[in-house]
Amino acid sequence: MRKMLTAGALAAALSVIAPAAFAQTDPGVRVHDGFHLSIGVGAGYAMVDASLDPEPATGSDISISGLGVAGQLLIGGTPAPGLVIGGGSQGGHFFSPTVEVDGNEVDSDGDFSANLLGPYIQYYFTPNQGLYAQAMLGFATMEDGNDDTDGIATGFGASLGVGNEWWIADQWGVGVLARFQVLSTSQELDAGGATADIGYTALIPALLVNATYH
Repeated sequence: MRKMLTAGALAAALSVIAPAAFAQTDPGVRVHDGFHLSIGVGAGYAMVDASLDPEPATGSDISISGLGVAGQLLIGGTPAPGLVIGGGSQGGHFFSPTVEVDGNEVDSDGDFSANLLGPYIQYYFTPNQGLYAQAMLGFATMEDGNDDTDGIATGFGASLGVGNEWWIADQWGVGVLARFQVLSTSQELDAGGATADIGYTALIPALLVNATYH
């Protein structure tokens, strides 16, 4: 009788432990694999140097800087555990930035915005945990809000970031991302009937809060 009771107790224990252990190791549950979607928003700071070509005889040192809102939308897949490859957009909008010309502050005509569109890679150092590195390279656009410039400045850019996420559900996580963008663009400037090319080099650090489905 005692042996029968012991065997019954062991069987009951296994019936509880086995499903729990299987749930913990079930692939796709709280593991970074499959479809990847990340949406983030936060704060950024733009530091922009502008140059004219041809350069005026008197010289012209132009800089734009200011705080604003930064964001991102990324969609991709996971070809290997923890490795995400996809495409998306990272941008920022900076309100009433400070504009300096040869050390003198001048009024800005409008807000400044910047955007980076292209492929990205995101790598989770441990597939079931949240620490990761991120990189993006692609097509960049900038709009300085100046009524004299013609259209939107275009060029290329890149960004690097390090972040961490915490699981809040089997496929959802929330986290933070520290990101640094480098963008280089140019456009045509119309000044009093004369035209020139104006180039922008922007450095934009940002801190985002993001929600991720993975």
